[in-house]
Amino acid sequence: PDNPTSVLIRRLREVADNKFDNDDPSSPSSSSSALIKKTSSNNITIRETHILETSAEDVREKIDDIYGRLKESSVERNAAGGESAKIDITDTVGDNIGANSGNNEANVDDGRSNSNKAKNVIVVLHLGVNYRGKQFQIEQCAYNDATFRVPDERGYQPCDECILLEGGHGDETGTTTTTTSHKLGKCFETTLDVQNLCLEMQKCNETISSRDPGRFVCNYTYCLSLDRCYSTNMCSDRKEDVHHALFIHVPPFNVVSEEKQLQFILNVMQAIELQVSGQEE
Repeated sequence: PDNPTSVLIRRLREVADNKFDNDDPSSPSSSSSALIKKTSSNNITIRETHILETSAEDVREKIDDIYGRLKESSVERNAAGGESAKIDITDTVGDNIGANSGNNEANVDDGRSNSNKAKNVIVVLHLGVNYRGKQFQIEQCAYNDATFRVPDERGYQPCDECILLEGGHGDETGTTTTTTSHKLGKCFETTLDVQNLCLEMQKCNETISSRDPGRFVCNYTYCLSLDRCYSTNMCSDRKEDVHHALFIHVPPFNVVSEEKQLQFILNVMQAIELQVSGQEE
């Protein structure tokens, strides 16, 4: 069967493309339409989606490509005077927590740019499946530790290896972009308020905060993404985008239905938008 997060991403892609018929209740996507009407925000749009392999090599390539394109679009957008907010959705598919699990990414771009306030806020939202999970887990951090219990899709099975090299992450030009020590096991925290998000999401779903994203491809993805956020923010000027990253593990569909999970992800996007817009005020 399809990875649950791949299904969710395809549903979100339908939302982004507006590929559903509001007048046809039998349409497979009609429920998505109803959900979006309840959760839509003028400061959020879904810009793009991608599905990645359960592979460290593929994830590294795609993370570099995603952040590289976000950087380019930020420079171009601000040179043109800014634009309205967006949500970029990218997804990866990986395994985690000692069982087969999938992870997807979504970039939430809450842009509030204008002539006086040019910054956009971009949040890269990663989704992963914990097949043993019973609730939604919002991950507070990732670790610089690649220890794969089983090989990834390309046969890579590291043990106690650093995801990030000592001294910092190299950008697309090969230049080190941070001076922070990246020792084995170093913890990288998201700059979003996870506790606040959990409180918001507990109003309609069972949600917990977590500090253990595993050490497989989900953690690998999150670690790279958090580091790229940090390095991009350190190198940007006040008119460029501010980046955040967040990883959420979802349970399988036989625990929480596809429709409820889709609603949850849409609500998370809304809560993130409200949080980051409040930070910018």
